[in-house]
Amino acid sequence: MAMNDTRYRKITSELENRIRGGIYTPGSALPPRVELMAEFSVARATIDRCIGELRRRDLVISRHGSGTFVKDELHHPYHVALVNSHKIEYKLPDAWEVKSISGKNLQQKSDWQQLLDFDGVIWVRPGRNMHPAIAFLHNEVPQVIINRTLPGEVCVSTDHRGAYYEITRERLDHLPTSQVYLLQTNEVSDPTSYREAGFIDACRTAQRFYEVWQMPDNFEEKLARLEALEIDSGKPLLLISTSMSNTGAVMWFARMHNLKWGKDIFYSDFDNDLPASCWGVKVTSFIQDNSALFDGAVSELESLLEGKLGGERHTLIFPQRCQGDT
Repeated sequence: MAMNDTRYRKITSELENRIRGGIYTPGSALPPRVELMAEFSVARATIDRCIGELRRRDLVISRHGSGTFVKDELHHPYHVALVNSHKIEYKLPDAWEVKSISGKNLQQKSDWQQLLDFDGVIWVRPGRNMHPAIAFLHNEVPQVIINRTLPGEVCVSTDHRGAYYEITRERLDHLPTSQVYLLQTNEVSDPTSYREAGFIDACRTAQRFYEVWQMPDNFEEKLARLEALEIDSGKPLLLISTSMSNTGAVMWFARMHNLKWGKDIFYSDFDNDLPASCWGVKVTSFIQDNSALFDGAVSELESLLEGKLGGERHTLIFPQRCQGDT
């Protein structure tokens, strides 16, 4: 991207923020072009281009021989891109013009240019393949990332670490003689690493011994791994999984050994809101609070668009807890 193009976008954004923030009030004249040229250290052509963009956004009107004035009523909504490959439904503010874009349409660097035409971007759980596109927009277009934590960006994420600390510590206090295991998946991701960290934090603060078990992907291999658990009637099993991918094997294992839920074995996982008819019992679990995550992202992006927020900021949203029989 050419340097003058980058400069033009930043100046346009700054002038729009001043208009929307009331620094340039409705009906008032913008500073003369020569003043804006001096303030931003750019040529007349750049200022003309910026004012032309403000006219396109229906923010100002130019009167020949008089200058450029802020419109008495501002009708132009923010034009926001929602990159939502997960197809999570959420109603964004009516005052915004929102366009949904699939990550499949942003695979090439040439595809990223389209995002520069938006006032802001919300990314919904972007995969690692989208990180270069996010870096490309850094300091160019206001953006908020949902459920990922990226250095230098404004992020609204689920508090995986806090959730796993809470459930683990609660059960450790309730079950002082339990045998404690974290069932880890082979998936390498930030959420699973945060969950493991919360589990370990709780065990360490409670000064309890624990084991982290790496679970295979295959169901039969999962069962074989669980068979190595030591079953002692006086020491209940406390199993906490970083995802629901281990749940079916745990249920089968408990049934095969006639373990009583809430007595011989206690279990919890993440992203599991399935009814009791699925597993036979209702699992104690945490699930993403998508409404709270989107509400947080909208609030953060509004602050960015209005120039009230800048730089890196991470907001953690506690997930919903589903209290189950396990």
